[in-house]
Amino acid sequence: NDTTFYLGSDDGICQTIIKNGKLITTKCLIPHELCQLPRIIYIHPTTNRLFAGSESDGLIVYDLTLEKMEKQYPHLKDFPITGFHPYEANQLLIPTRGAGVYRYDLRSEELQPQFYANPHEPNKMNGNNIRSLYIDEEQRIWMSVYARGITISSSMDGKQYSEVFSEQYPAMTEKNPNQIYHHELNFPTTKARYVKVKALVEHSMPEWHGAKGYGAFLFVDEIAIN
Repeated sequence: NDTTFYLGSDDGICQTIIKNGKLITTKCLIPHELCQLPRIIYIHPTTNRLFAGSESDGLIVYDLTLEKMEKQYPHLKDFPITGFHPYEANQLLIPTRGAGVYRYDLRSEELQPQFYANPHEPNKMNGNNIRSLYIDEEQRIWMSVYARGITISSSMDGKQYSEVFSEQYPAMTEKNPNQIYHHELNFPTTKARYVKVKALVEHSMPEWHGAKGYGAFLFVDEIAIN
């Protein structure tokens, strides 16, 4: 309502109210021990459930009517949740950074992968790092994905740029060797005074990597234009 809020902090998730112009904590719903580093909270109005994405404890579902924690899905702790979106009847779509989009059934409480990039079964998904998700009035799903790749743009005045080349790369696997990778990019002769090179790297390191869940570094030694 207009006076009750749910806030995530280092203490967990608390219920607060506004009284006399001040924010006052009335109760702690989920303590720090069960929900560390909550980054996103969503209240489903029909079922009166609280959904929280925690960087340490994954997905947490709390029943506000019964005042108890209903479910916990720790396998999502390595993949930060970027949103909660009602979809069709009794469904929630949950985009993540690194594991694609999950579907949560509000009746059965089942959590299943819904959309994800699979190199063995191409389905037009070009990555599992979902920046944002939107469902329009016709129930079409729009997603913004962090893609790995290089884009080159040119300009005559340094202000208005036009894309002249773009290339995307698949996710690296555990079998890819640790080495320097050279990328030679060819495109038609273009007249320009300014050239912009944009490189997008792995936003969330995969499960097999020692730094899983963290963003990747990009080291560029030299850019040559002929």
